[in-house]
Amino acid sequence: MARYTFRDTGRPVVNDIVSEFTFLDGLIQDHRDRSSAMAWARQAFPFPTSLLVGLIGPFRRRKAAQKLADFIKHPKA
Repeated sequence: MARYTFRDTGRPVVNDIVSEFTFLDGLIQDHRDRSSAMAWARQAFPFPTSLLVGLIGPFRRRKAAQKLADFIKHPKA
């Protein structure tokens, strides 16, 4: 479970995550996280934005990729 404040909106989020790992010779071969996009969006954004964000996966992935790229370019100390 991840608890944090979503920076874009300042809203608190509690994200239930199920992680699955596949190991081979003691090393992680595959790692997948599952969570409810709609539950996350309802907490992170006000309605009706939450509905749109929760239903449109490519939007979430693009925003996440942008934020990761920005963090890599400008890591915070």
